[in-house]
Amino acid sequence: MGMDNASQHRQPVDLAKIGVIVIAEQTSISSLLTEQLRALKIGFVHSFADGDEAIDRLSISPNVEAGVLIMEWDGADDAKMLKRLRRISSRPIQELPVIAVMVRADVEKVMMARDSGANAVLALPISAAQLLDKLAWALSAEIPFVRSHNYVGPDRRRFRGLEYIGKERRKDQANDSENAPG
Repeated sequence: MGMDNASQHRQPVDLAKIGVIVIAEQTSISSLLTEQLRALKIGFVHSFADGDEAIDRLSISPNVEAGVLIMEWDGADDAKMLKRLRRISSRPIQELPVIAVMVRADVEKVMMARDSGANAVLALPISAAQLLDKLAWALSAEIPFVRSHNYVGPDRRRFRGLEYIGKERRKDQANDSENAPG
């Protein structure tokens, strides 16, 4: 998605200590992702055909220390489900990294996934190496989590390191108020 992944990594991820929940209605996609995850020696992989069932199960037992939710993304119903996940009261569940996997990743679907709270998007077909890279990035990227009236999810602004050129009005206003005669 045009982001500099390397500059946002913290530390290596021990995949044996994480859990991955796969939500995919299509058995072929579920099997593909589950097999790839197991080959990567992920500590725990659980697959659901129904996203609402997965979220209900997560809501009942929110004991998640490190994990990723990988969901087959097809459109508006998935957006509703992801928004529901992002508004669960349990912060560890609410802040789970989410990777949306798409058969056809057109711009509209990618933007819908990001606007619904997905951390990353992968387009099928994917290799185990691509999946590993996205998992490692999702677990270690230092992206702030945003909570507002209209959006709950990872900060969607991904470009870092671009230097702003121009007047720093907010910084100047803060300095002016500190130096104002009182």
